[in-house]
Amino acid sequence: AFYFKEDHEQPIINGTIIIKTGSLYEPADRVGLGSLAMRMLKAVGTKTLAPDALEEKLDFLGSTVGSFAGLEFSEVSLWTLRKNFDETWKVLLDILYNPAFDKERFDTEKKKDLESIRRRFDYPTSLGFALFSELIYGKDFPEARRTTNAGIHAITLDDIKAFYESNILDKESFLALTGDFKQAQAMAIS
Repeated sequence: AFYFKEDHEQPIINGTIIIKTGSLYEPADRVGLGSLAMRMLKAVGTKTLAPDALEEKLDFLGSTVGSFAGLEFSEVSLWTLRKNFDETWKVLLDILYNPAFDKERFDTEKKKDLESIRRRFDYPTSLGFALFSELIYGKDFPEARRTTNAGIHAITLDDIKAFYESNILDKESFLALTGDFKQAQAMAIS
């Protein structure tokens, strides 16, 4: 499906590809796999752009591309100036369809998850939400599950690739665009 809204007030375009996948699709012994897989899309570069070259290209374009995994859906999004939309769109598609899955970057992203686990209860609000979900749903309910050191250590690069193949690539998705573009331009990319 494709949704768009023209807004010519500022010369920017926001776009989001919403993918019907998320943490509901990850095995219970590998909680965090979906989030890690989505972050890896941008962090590892692509088959045509090394990670640093990808960041430099986006910086040169003045564009931002990000990714996120939720419970039932995930997204890859962009923010760019109108004049750089076509090139930024190509970069986003390259990230989504040609990830490099670099081992060194994978290890770095896992370390970030482990640090996040270590610091997760530094804020009382985070603690409250986590424990509230556990009390309401039970520990094993997908909405209440939390990442653990053991679960993150268990995730391999092959797990990431398998999750990508079965839960990101060619899954049902929706495209939403807002900003300074014409309908014909939007229809050409959908």
